[in-house]
Amino acid sequence: DLAQTVDIMPTLLAMLRLTDPQASIREGKPLVFSSFGDKPTNEYAYAASMFLPVTSNPLFNLPTTAEAIRSKEWKLIKNTIFTEAGFRPDSVSYELYNIKTDPYEKNDLFNSEPVRAQDLTHKLEAWLKHFTDSNTSS
Repeated sequence: DLAQTVDIMPTLLAMLRLTDPQASIREGKPLVFSSFGDKPTNEYAYAASMFLPVTSNPLFNLPTTAEAIRSKEWKLIKNTIFTEAGFRPDSVSYELYNIKTDPYEKNDLFNSEPVRAQDLTHKLEAWLKHFTDSNTSS
């Protein structure tokens, strides 16, 4: 199953048979186990990281984000490099890998799988928008 760290708390509460008082706002879902015949918890797993410039690291001399979505077979990575002044995107690039046939992510299929790339890009952007919208509406 595809699991995320946000799934840990709901899983522990379910295992302890405790009611989750924040279930309506919690992002995660209780993990299920295939051996019990349960349906998979997540169809997709999401991740995002921000890297700030560090003089000792030549790879990150500008603010950078890496955001990803993956299924059991595919992984899309969105890399954004921001301008030094402010956080306006300077360049955005994408990578797409079939992690079933290419587990070491050596063969970028973004240009040769445009339909799959577009589908995963839309799903990733919807996930990112969810956090942007919820932060601005508070």
